[in-house]
Amino acid sequence: FTFDAEHLKNGIVEEFAQKIPEMSAPGTFTAIEIINWNQYEEDVNEQCKIVMESLTSLPSLLHLTLDFSKCKYFDDEGCKDVGQSVDQFSKTLTNLHLNFKSTKVSDEGLHFLGSVIRKCSDLTHLILNF
Repeated sequence: FTFDAEHLKNGIVEEFAQKIPEMSAPGTFTAIEIINWNQYEEDVNEQCKIVMESLTSLPSLLHLTLDFSKCKYFDDEGCKDVGQSVDQFSKTLTNLHLNFKSTKVSDEGLHFLGSVIRKCSDLTHLILNF
């Protein structure tokens, strides 16, 4: 499932997040890609949190791609929420692609994320852009 988040506003984020459980019948929802988070949204961390929390309803997740490269307001708060989702699926994730170019994620945020990624026992493909 690929979602282009270029024009996300909070109402749309919440609507999208509510649909994730509906799409997560066992064995049918194994990959999610969210691209083009809006660079002008100061509330991107809150948007990220809403979506990451909705992922908790998934029984498993094999592939996760999140592209925050256009988000100058994305920071350690959002990175922590991403890390918690990665941690939840650390036993099932095989492909992980995270793009944090041009964000405000600090070395501390990246260190936290790295400690979570190390728990991913079946990870075969890892792409990190900073």
